[in-house]
Amino acid sequence: MSKTRRMVLIAMLAALSTILLLPILQFPLLPGIDFMKVELSIIPVLIGVFTLGLGDGFIILFIRSILWYLLFNQGPSTWIGVPMNFIALGIFMAIVWFFTRKNSQSKTIQLVWF
Repeated sequence: MSKTRRMVLIAMLAALSTILLLPILQFPLLPGIDFMKVELSIIPVLIGVFTLGLGDGFIILFIRSILWYLLFNQGPSTWIGVPMNFIALGIFMAIVWFFTRKNSQSKTIQLVWF
């Protein structure tokens, strides 16, 4: 894959992940608890991890977090929440990537982009 195609794919996945951060698309996990919301922005990040690799997945996650600061800043809760979200999703991505990489040596699955 060329560098330009890789960079465009990273930008598209980061933009899609940012769009999925819209408050309209988030919903509470339990009806009475507003701070526990389900957000679907991890899906494009995981697609980037599986197609491009772990390093590019962290780049997508970093761009998404910066855009979250710029577009959806709500004060101190965002200043604390975004780094914690980055750390939690980074650990989750790494664990999923390491376990699927270990199992993918016996089974070959190819994803074709473009």
